[in-house]
Amino acid sequence: MTASAHILGPIGMNAIEKRGLDPEVCVRLGLYTGRADNGEVVPDPRGNVIVFPYFENGAVVAEKYRAAGKKFWQKAGGRKTFFNADILDDPSLQDGSAALTITEGELDCIAAMSCGFPFSVSVPDGAPPASEHKAGDPIDPAADETGKFSYLW
Repeated sequence: MTASAHILGPIGMNAIEKRGLDPEVCVRLGLYTGRADNGEVVPDPRGNVIVFPYFENGAVVAEKYRAAGKKFWQKAGGRKTFFNADILDDPSLQDGSAALTITEGELDCIAAMSCGFPFSVSVPDGAPPASEHKAGDPIDPAADETGKFSYLW
């Protein structure tokens, strides 16, 4: 999954290890460090931005960025999909012999995987505010005017 030029550098590795997450899982998921450059994030092993690539069928379809101070943003035009979406094609999920864990954020997904739950994904934009959707209520694709749940269909 990872591109050879994309490396999880020391700043990113330190942040991951401080959270008690498995760096090997992060590398396997393609995380890397970058730096902001004229509104874009470019790969840079010495960078201070952690990049979370979103893959579908082995290709990057979106990227989410995290910088110091819990600053998050996404690459414009990215596809709404689950983080670690390629795991959804695993036969053990298809035949029901493994359970799927769905988390609110990428770091939660990595934590679940680091704790031995390999079939984990994260929603792309975190949990919606309670004002947008009440837990347990069905989600109607026709009524999803904001597209918040588009990754589900």
